[in-house]
Amino acid sequence: MPSLASVSLSDLEDACRWASAGMDSDAAAYISKLDGSIILIPSDVGLDAAHPLDFDDPEKYWHVPSTHELDLGAVLVRQFMQEQLPSDLALVNEYFRHRGAYAKFKALLHKRGCLDNWHEYERRATQEALVAWGQQNEINVVR
Repeated sequence: MPSLASVSLSDLEDACRWASAGMDSDAAAYISKLDGSIILIPSDVGLDAAHPLDFDDPEKYWHVPSTHELDLGAVLVRQFMQEQLPSDLALVNEYFRHRGAYAKFKALLHKRGCLDNWHEYERRATQEALVAWGQQNEINVVR
């Protein structure tokens, strides 16, 4: 079914953050193929009758990917390190062999004064991935 609606990049980013924050739960986000409205589903969806019961119908809704589904995890971290702090790449690679890697990574960036650079890099990469995802699904993502 071709896209009949547009979705703002900002709204799509918010939906992706929602889906990503719910990685350890059943929280999810969907976009209506009819009108482009975004539905945020909390992990306790059974308690909220405001959501349509068929939100997981792929004929009616797109499932908004999480950052994990967009492959914006360790791969993106390593790309950033190669570009920004190549001398610390081996250390960060070691972090990602163990639990708590992301917290250690962010602490290192804070120590190096690069945390804001990381947040901007991550934001741009997320936007690019979401726009590409929208194109693949025939969604008009408006910047």
